[in-house]
Amino acid sequence: MTLRRVSVRLLNLFRRGRLEEQMRDEMEANLQIHIDENIARGMPPEEARRQALIRLGGMEATKEAYRDQRGLPWFDNLLQDLRYGLRILVKAPGFARVRLATNFRVDSSWWCDSALHRHEAIGIAFEDV
Repeated sequence: MTLRRVSVRLLNLFRRGRLEEQMRDEMEANLQIHIDENIARGMPPEEARRQALIRLGGMEATKEAYRDQRGLPWFDNLLQDLRYGLRILVKAPGFARVRLATNFRVDSSWWCDSALHRHEAIGIAFEDV
């Protein structure tokens, strides 16, 4: 990916509302063109709309594909995960305290274990450290 593409995608993160509106307007205009063509062929309006939707495929899938192309999907997913995690932690503060304390204890014990094994692997006795 070129530097220009990355910079455009980063800028798009801040212009989301306007880009969503443009995409919606364009998709609605495209759908209306297909509906008008079907009506010109003699279909009733309801059937013309249904056939146009079938011909265009899944509108939501198209929107998601467009969003993936215009933004940074991994960054969007990261933000979504962080928002979800914070929401859960706010809903259950007791769980949050226990989880953070447990995680810290597990991480610190892992660090001590790895430090001991590292010293043993290079032949330094723990007493020498």
